[in-house]
Amino acid sequence: MIKERDRCRVYKLSLEPGQTVTVSYPFFYLSIVLQGSKIKTTIGGTLPHSITYSKSSVLGDEAWCTPTLDVTITNVGSNTFEQFIAEWR
Repeated sequence: MIKERDRCRVYKLSLEPGQTVTVSYPFFYLSIVLQGSKIKTTIGGTLPHSITYSKSSVLGDEAWCTPTLDVTITNVGSNTFEQFIAEWR
């Protein structure tokens, strides 16, 4: 977490090439890309009960997202990937 205000928190996620992180977002949130790369995302744990997809992102990409548990994010690109994640309570 990099910032907290009344009813709002902002997190920063940074992944070097090849780096993986597993997180849960139990809240609606806004994602904004600061530095793009190709990202592989797996939702829902292990196969065959998971969904996996890859997406290339660029600076400024944004998305309103729904709560999601057990998200594994892997930077499969050649650049550092950075994004802000903002939640409102």
